[in-house]
Amino acid sequence: MNNQKHSGVLLFSYGTLQQKKVQMANFGRLLSGRPDALPGYILLPITIHDPSVIELSGKSQHLIAKRSERTADEVAGMVFEISAEELAAADRYEVAEYTRVEVTLKSGVTAWVYVGALPRRSKRLSDKRSRSVQAQDSEARPNTAKD
Repeated sequence: MNNQKHSGVLLFSYGTLQQKKVQMANFGRLLSGRPDALPGYILLPITIHDPSVIELSGKSQHLIAKRSERTADEVAGMVFEISAEELAAADRYEVAEYTRVEVTLKSGVTAWVYVGALPRRSKRLSDKRSRSVQAQDSEARPNTAKD
């Protein structure tokens, strides 16, 4: 894993980024790595709808890491040393349900990993709540105007 051309970034994978076909398509090479684990997470099934990801990985059912309430839970996988350009390629490959976060692995190294993205609140919902709070605030405020 000490190839200077591909050094600088550690990426932990528990899923399709370990597949040779996926690596060749995204990085133009096969990655070499070492086993590690992601503490405090569990794997859940997820259905992928992106046809290019399904074709490349060979399946529509993938796994997604989600934070667990049990500290004893962990997800096994591989940690790879890649370049910043390869990390950007991995970002393009992953679908919107995944988000990249930096974590400390069981071995103690810090690496990037794709985990379940937190649901995004729509702007319209946020705006409605904001207007509702503003209305409640103005109703709750005592009228200080003098007669």
